[in-house]
Amino acid sequence: MMFPLVLAATIALSATQAPSRTPPPAPKVSSQQGARDVLGWREARWGMTDEQVAAAFGSELSRRSPLSYPGDGSYIMYDIPRYGVDRDTFVVVFAMDTTSRTLREVDLLAMSRLPQFDAFDRMEAALIRKYGAATSKTQHESLIGSVDVTRVWVFPTTIIELTMHYNKDVPANWLTVRYHPTEDSTTRKL
Repeated sequence: MMFPLVLAATIALSATQAPSRTPPPAPKVSSQQGARDVLGWREARWGMTDEQVAAAFGSELSRRSPLSYPGDGSYIMYDIPRYGVDRDTFVVVFAMDTTSRTLREVDLLAMSRLPQFDAFDRMEAALIRKYGAATSKTQHESLIGSVDVTRVWVFPTTIIELTMHYNKDVPANWLTVRYHPTEDSTTRKL
């Protein structure tokens, strides 16, 4: 679980001082299914190419040399270096599948490495306002003092995971919001 910390630190070090952005617009309602669906993150849709992501986000994006996600078959070519949600700042990374060269995940990684309890509460409240109650909630506390807290929202097309890891003895604290397609949505063309 050290990878989000290393990735966030790597991206944060290369981040420019771009202005903070407003939160993404409200999710769309699927009239076909009669139920609310989240089709991706903001203008991003699962299966987009690098070029389509660049066109959708324009000057908000920072282009980088492709950075591999170790072991998961994806790479990052674009990010949004500073994205504001409430009082918190995130780096937004667009993970592309190495084989299909299409969008497979969008991660919001908190810039601060300090304990994230308040930021977690603010982000959870923002996600509840936008998407309703979480589908599932978990919290695990270890005997050595680490805490992992997760909230998950499941939609027909997208799964949203809010995760916080805290360790009182090690500077390995992180907060992430991960948007990724459901298995079903990866088997159909969006």
